[in-house]
Amino acid sequence: MFRFPARRRLLPLLLLGGTACALATPEKVYLNQVQAPVATAKAADAALTRFATDGFTGSVLIARGSRVLLYKGYGDANRARELPNNAETKYPFGTLTSTFTAAAILGLEAEGRLRLDQPAAELVGSEAGTATIAELLAPDAAPRVARAARYGSDPAVAAPATRSALLDRVLEVASGQPAAQAIRDRVIVPAGLTRTVMDDGTLGDSLVARGYTGPYGETVVVTGLVGPLADLYRWHQALRLGTFLPLAERHQMIAPAGSGYGPGWSVGRTADGARVIEHVSRQPGFELWYGYFPEQDLLILLAANNDGGFREPIAARLTSLLLGNGAVAARPDVTKEQRTGGS
Repeated sequence: MFRFPARRRLLPLLLLGGTACALATPEKVYLNQVQAPVATAKAADAALTRFATDGFTGSVLIARGSRVLLYKGYGDANRARELPNNAETKYPFGTLTSTFTAAAILGLEAEGRLRLDQPAAELVGSEAGTATIAELLAPDAAPRVARAARYGSDPAVAAPATRSALLDRVLEVASGQPAAQAIRDRVIVPAGLTRTVMDDGTLGDSLVARGYTGPYGETVVVTGLVGPLADLYRWHQALRLGTFLPLAERHQMIAPAGSGYGPGWSVGRTADGARVIEHVSRQPGFELWYGYFPEQDLLILLAANNDGGFREPIAARLTSLLLGNGAVAARPDVTKEQRTGGS
C-alpha cells in the first residue's frame, strides 16, 4: 500500500462521481454473482444473449456503486476445449495496464519520490526529450500525431509504445524495482487483485480465454497481465472508495489534459452530455472496455474474445438501457457484414 503523510489521510470519498457519497465504513466489494437482479439488468442480459446468438463471445460486469447487477459470460473462452466464458474467465488487460502504471507513479509522487511536473529526462535521460512525467502520462493526442509525423521519433512526442517504455523506466528508477514488480507490489497486491497474473503465453491456465480473429477464427494466445473482470471491478472500487491513493492523486487519475486524456483514461462526455471515464484496449482477438458514468455511479466492464466488431454496438446498447436518459442511442445488432470473424 502507498505510504503518505498522516495529514493527507482522508475519509473515503466517491472518487469519480458527480454524485457525492461520503461513507462511514468501507463498502464490501461484491464479486462473484448478481447480488439482486433488477429489471434493467435483466434487459441487459437479454440484449447480450441476442448478441451472443450473433457471435459475441466474452463476459460483462455491470455495477451501480458497490452493487453488482450483472456478471456473466457468453459463448466460448476456449473452443477447442469447449470451455465457456463465465465469471472466472481471465482476459488480457492490454493497454488498460497503463492505469496501473499511472497509479504507481502517482503513489510515488505522494511519497515525494518524484514530481509530475519535472522533466522525465531527470530520471531516464535524454531519450525522454523535453516531456514532463505528466506529459508522458497524458499526452495531447492530436498535436502528438502531427508532431510525430513532422519530427519522426522525437521521444518527447513518441508513439504510445515508446511512451509506455519511458513510463516503465520512470517507475523503475523512482521505485528502485523492475516495473512489473513495482506494479505488483504497489497496485495489484494492495488493491486486492488476487486473480490477476502475468501470462507470457505459456501459463497454461484453463481460465485464460483464447482470442479468435479473422474469417476462420484463428486462435490468439495472450501475453501480459490477465485477470477476470471481477479484478477490474476491485480496481475500480479501490479507486472509488478512496482506499488506494491520497485524494489529490486520485483526482489526478481522472483529470483530463487538453486532449481529454487523463493518466490511462479518456475523460469526457457523450454526444448528449453524459460524463464518461473510459478506456478501450484492442489487440488481435480481444477488446476490453472500461466505461464509468460517474453521475449515475454506473460501471460497465466488457471483454470480448473475438474480432467480431461487437464492442461498440454492445456498449451503445448497454449504456442506452442503463443510463435511461438517451445519452447514447441504441444501435442495431451487429450485422453479418460487420462481423469479421470469431462467430
